Amino acid sequence: MIYVGEMDETFIGKIGSEVQANFPSLLKNGMIEIISPPQYYYPNFDQVKTLNSFGDSPVRIKWRQKQNLGKIWFSFGTIIFH
Repeated sequence: MIYVGEMDETFIGKIGSEVQANFPSLLKNGMIEIISPPQYYYPNFDQVKTLNSFGDSPVRIKWRQKQNLGKIWFSFGTIIFH
């Protein structure tokens, strides 16, 4: 399973095209699946108020929030799709 945790639909499409070009038989046989959350899944991280309990920069806090949401979606996807 390939998880693409990005909000840029062009980038997601590019990854899908690259996987399809390089692994067509694996995709066809269901050995590879590509999942990505819908656009609305991620909040606008610039508007999310956070508690900075680790002394991280705002960029790192946004990255960590997105990473945690991505892990949740990936776990959800592996359960639902299999």
